[in-house]
Amino acid sequence: MAIKGLSKLVMAPYNFDGSKVTFTNPTLTEKMAEYSIQINQTEDNPLYLDNGIAENDAGTFQNATITIQTGDLTQENSKLILGVNVKKAVQYKKGKTVDETIFDDNRKTQILGTGLIELHQIDNVDHYKAIWFPKVMYSIPNDAAVTRGAQIDWQTKELSGSVMRSDEVTTTVEEDDVSVVHPWKQEAWFDTEQDALDYLMYKGGKAVEP
Repeated sequence: MAIKGLSKLVMAPYNFDGSKVTFTNPTLTEKMAEYSIQINQTEDNPLYLDNGIAENDAGTFQNATITIQTGDLTQENSKLILGVNVKKAVQYKKGKTVDETIFDDNRKTQILGTGLIELHQIDNVDHYKAIWFPKVMYSIPNDAAVTRGAQIDWQTKELSGSVMRSDEVTTTVEEDDVSVVHPWKQEAWFDTEQDALDYLMYKGGKAVEP
């Protein structure tokens, strides 16, 4: 088995009212070139007895950094992901207006649920792994550009965000269910990309059709 593709970057605002985590308005945002995640966790703390490990205090997740390469970052997606403001209809000459993205002290960074889909090939069959990071806060990306030459040098945007543990805690469960305590990543496998996308939209707050 191996990973051979990546698609469908979904984001939704994260809300926590002190007792329950919810998401609203899931949005399919930019197209992706690649992503990576670097995890920071505590080290295992084994107890050695009789020349072997008798007990072990397993390392725990602390936080992570997710990096996403996108084709671009539109004005609307910048507003959602980076929390910048957009000033509408700025008149820059007679009869001409433009919407202006403003990076200033009024920027309010949102915490977002973030989902994406990995394409895997297993025994010559395609399978789609939907991955949901429930609590991510993104930083303003660096800017850079290269002039156009005889051959186009395609340039992408790089988003970087801090992945945190969700505030969700579900300890009372029904039969055949499991408790959920501060998840930072959730995954599910599907046979089609559309089903994987529907799952991500559901995680982002889209209601299940009756």
